[in-house]
Amino acid sequence: MKKSYNWYELYLINNGYTILSIIELLLEGLFLLDWKEVKGLEVYTAEEAGFCFGVKRAIEMAKNAADDERKLSVYTLGPIIHNPQVVEKLKGLGIEPINSIDDIDEGIIIIRSHGVAPEIITKAKEKGLHILDATCPFVKKAQRYAQLLIEEDYQTIIYGDHQHPEVVGIYGATDKKAVILDNVADLARIPLKMQSWSSSTDNKVS
Repeated sequence: MKKSYNWYELYLINNGYTILSIIELLLEGLFLLDWKEVKGLEVYTAEEAGFCFGVKRAIEMAKNAADDERKLSVYTLGPIIHNPQVVEKLKGLGIEPINSIDDIDEGIIIIRSHGVAPEIITKAKEKGLHILDATCPFVKKAQRYAQLLIEEDYQTIIYGDHQHPEVVGIYGATDKKAVILDNVADLARIPLKMQSWSSSTDNKVS
């Protein structure tokens, strides 16, 4: 990892940017550098770098919603990505993050790539909100499989952080009948019948 930075890198870091966020913004075209003004700045990226497919898709859907000819207010349920610079850029397009469906009464609500529990979608429909579901297809698949396992009367265990929105969404898809584990060692404390696993998309069981 690089230990020393030139004056321009230090300026960016001192103004709230990290080297990782600079690279992400460069890759997405959301951050522009006047290369004539930059001397000695070198950016190295891995073969696979930047946002995942699901986040890229969600950001594009959000931008398209902001351009909607109906000119409705656009909101995301939670920050669309854990990157404050990108969130601020999207705010500049009129896309505001909210913490709860209860915070709004009209407009377009974007479900971010992590997905949500079915009850959130139902509540948004009941309020008459225009729903734009940007849930990652891989997360959707995990939700469907978890729901199917519950319907077939399997004891279903979700491996992931209890508070991670993706895990919360998968748990909701099971009608809150699954068990969430954030540590495989905790499995020993659970009386098992028919064992099945549903891992969140950013966790692997080994």
